[in-house]
Formats: sequence, structure tokens, C-alpha cells
Amino acid sequence: YPRLIWAAVASSAPVQAVANMVGFNDVVAESLSTEVVGGSLECRNAIRLAFEQLGTFLHNHRGRRMLEKKFNVCAPLSLDDRRNQEVFAEALTYVFPLQSNDPSCDGKYCNYGKICKLFTDESVGEPLERLIRLVQADSVADSCIQISFARELAQMKDTTLEGGQGRVWMYQTCAEWGFYQTCDPGTKCVFCNEPHLNNLQSYYDLCKRVFGISGNQTEEMIKFSNEYYGGNSPQGASRIFYINGQVDPWRSQSVQKTINDDLPVLFVPGASHHFWTHPAQKTDSPDIVKARQTIVDQVEKWLNIKNDDSNITGNEKYDLHLVIK
Repeated sequence: YPRLIWAAVASSAPVQAVANMVGFNDVVAESLSTEVVGGSLECRNAIRLAFEQLGTFLHNHRGRRMLEKKFNVCAPLSLDDRRNQEVFAEALTYVFPLQSNDPSCDGKYCNYGKICKLFTDESVGEPLERLIRLVQADSVADSCIQISFARELAQMKDTTLEGGQGRVWMYQTCAEWGFYQTCDPGTKCVFCNEPHLNNLQSYYDLCKRVFGISGNQTEEMIKFSNEYYGGNSPQGASRIFYINGQVDPWRSQSVQKTINDDLPVLFVPGASHHFWTHPAQKTDSPDIVKARQTIVDQVEKWLNIKNDDSNITGNEKYDLHLVIK
């Protein structure tokens, strides 16, 4: 809408819709071995091994009972149901700061640096024992883990204002964007891919059950979204600044290479999802501070460009003023 918008800053913007977003967990894997945030290849391999060990135990009755006990799963025999296994495997990924890594956080295992110290500490035990330690630290004391696909499905079907908030984003993925964060064999994903629980078909099934939208329909709407908005190759666009952080998995669907001088990009080392938009802190890295100033400089440059139609600047035409605090 060039008559309404003069310029835009696309902070951590996943503009390329896709169904099977393998890039998300590929970037997570890369982040776990990124030294600037406290990661290492040793850490990444230990986490991968932890989930391989978990997958092995999911394959047999005795192993599933052990996992239910170790991870304090609420209902006995929950892990005998494959859909519950999907919920379990996905829940274990959420104890990692997938898109929200904060080097200055004060929780016990709240960022990649602290997590990697745990996973490279062999005194804790096997990698699976380290994963158990991480989950225990993330859980409320004396509370069990609720693993129920039926319960999650019911929540997704809840259309009340109070209970149905979780279905809003799910609907948008089914009807427009996809963005399904799978963990497929053969990718860099360090989480559970054997058994192959977190797969594209499981998301399509959920779309069908909750909204009546088939996988084929989702794929058609993803194609339309990219054609309509331009995806990561916008045609005729100008004055858009794409900024992405190194440890933000959403960057896999953003614009990461400069298309032309009017569509610049900025890569922020060590940064998570739009971290530069957070309130400034004394603990901010030099790269974050530099990114904020680079954005200011670029926007000011665009605001001072003369408009071809009226010979006034973008700042004058849209009555915009950049405030720096």
C-alpha cells in the first residue's frame, strides 16, 4: 500500500510461507553450536543423543514406563498412545529457548549458554538424564506433566473467548501460512525424529480435525499467500529493511540476502527473535546496540527522500517523526 506506507522495518519477519518448515529446527541446531551464545558442537551432539535415547525408549513397553516415571507424566500408560507421544516429544522442545534466547536472563537454564553447560556436564549422567534434569528445573515443584492429545484437541476446538485463544494462531497456519516446525530424519533437527512424531501429516490432521481444512487446501492457501504478498522475493517493493538475528529460527523464512539497494538486510550476530526491539538494557551486546542505530539511520534516510509526486519528503508527506530514546 504505497499510498499509506512510505517505508517499513521488517524485524524477524517470516515472509515466505511454507508448509514443512524444516529450516526452523535447522537454525535451532545451529544456534546450539553457536559460541557467541554459549553453544558448542559438543552441546548440540549431547542434546541430539538425549533425544535419540528418548526415541529408543518410546519403542518398547518397559522404556515407556521408565520415561513416564522419570519425566513425572500424570497418567499411567499415556505414552502407549502415538498421538500422546507426539504431544510429549513436542512438549520437551519447549524447555529450550527456541526463539527467545536471552543471554542476560537469570533463570537456572533459561538460555543456550546455561543449557549447554548442563548438557556438557558428564557428571550429571547420560544425555537423557541431563534432559530430565532440564525438564525438572522447568516444571512447577511437585506437579506432573499432562500428556494428552485428546485434551489438546478439545482446547483447540474451544471457541469461547476465554478458552479459544490458542486456536487463533493454529487457524492462521492452516488457512494462510503453514510454518509447521517439523523434525524430519535427514535434517539438522536435534529433537526426536525416530520415531518420526513431529511430521507434516500430524499438523495437517490437526487442521482437518479442528477446522475442516485439508492438507491440500492448506498447501493451496500457502501458494496464494506467497503470490499475493511476494514471499521472500517481493516484486516492485521498495524501502523495506529486513533484520534477522543469528539464533532466531524464524529467519529461515525471511529475506536474508539483499535483493537490491532499496531492500537492504541486516544480520545481527547472537540475536534472537527481534531482540533489538526490546527495551535497551546495560547487558545488551554491542551488536544489538549497533543494530538499533543502523535501523534509525536507515529509516531517517528514507524519511528524507523527496516524493516524486509532490516533491516533499516522506517525513513531511506522512507527518512522521523518529523518536530515539
